[in-house]
Amino acid sequence: MPWPPPPTQFLAILLLTVLAACHSGSSAASSSSSTTTERRNLTVTTEPRPSTTADPQAADKAAIRKVAEDWNSAVTRLGAAPNPDDPALRRYLTGQLLLNYRALWEQRQRDRIVARPVIHSRRMYRIDGIAISGSVALIRECVVDDDLLVGPENQVLNDDVESAEMVTTAMRAGPTWKLSARAAKRMKGIAGCALQR
Repeated sequence: MPWPPPPTQFLAILLLTVLAACHSGSSAASSSSSTTTERRNLTVTTEPRPSTTADPQAADKAAIRKVAEDWNSAVTRLGAAPNPDDPALRRYLTGQLLLNYRALWEQRQRDRIVARPVIHSRRMYRIDGIAISGSVALIRECVVDDDLLVGPENQVLNDDVESAEMVTTAMRAGPTWKLSARAAKRMKGIAGCALQR
């Protein structure tokens, strides 16, 4: 076992050790301080990173939403002036839904039945969700319809307020989407999804 160094050597080594520790402590403190400052600067100046969880179907959902909203506007317009040959039918619809609406506008045109908005209308249309699987999408829609149905002699045929919870199927048609089928649960008055405004 080696002997301890003589006292003078011991004191010199102790002094050097203390000085080295102070110097490295000061250096560590300074390094820690600059790291803290650097981190603070990064926190303040760094821009937020773009989200990597963006919805890959966002563009399709936006296109489907636009088709559904545009068709809803067309329904309002065609209700006031039924026309089974209106270009909007082929632009927005396909399959059974196209056949159903064409038959509806043919009948209303023949019978001279039109829809008229009421004063202080509570009419409402809202899309509550869109789910896409491949080339097929399901759209959850909520509707309140309080238009008057008026006959050829200006008689009111229907003045009911009706709500509907609908699931509409959309299909990809080349670069766009078209509505192809619809299932609806109809309710009298403001009811169901319409109460969740």
